[in-house]
Amino acid sequence: TPYEVGENVLVPVISGTRESYSLESPMYALAGSQGLKTDFIYENTGKCSWDGMMAVCRDGRWGYCNLDGAEVIPCEYDGADYVDTSNTEGLSFVQGIPYGYSSGYVAVRKDGLWGYFDKSGQAASPFVFEDARPAYQGNAWVKYEGQWGVITLGQ
Repeated sequence: TPYEVGENVLVPVISGTRESYSLESPMYALAGSQGLKTDFIYENTGKCSWDGMMAVCRDGRWGYCNLDGAEVIPCEYDGADYVDTSNTEGLSFVQGIPYGYSSGYVAVRKDGLWGYFDKSGQAASPFVFEDARPAYQGNAWVKYEGQWGVITLGQ
């Protein structure tokens, strides 16, 4: 059943009808207020951020689309690590959905190192960080050479 989508919103939609789609291997597209923005080419999505960007996954790798459905960061990055609480023997980390955009930037990981992109898909930092956190008001916590500190993005 269709419902109204706000002007500056992207939502993931699953291919098929209520009778035919399967949650085993769903394919997603992105839709906005005027209908589909992409084809059904993604195997997973994140949530639409307040910045109007959405994480999308193709072939097990993550990228980001803008409100027009354009892939401004190609699907070639890893998801973020999250604590797996299902293991009763001890805590472990699993790869999950990557961070969302915040304050106009997103932290992404490739080959074990982190870096930042802005909303236009331009690199906002080099990929040199051992760990990174989402940006807040243009600043972000990063781990470099075993030490945590704050960097300013966009300079």
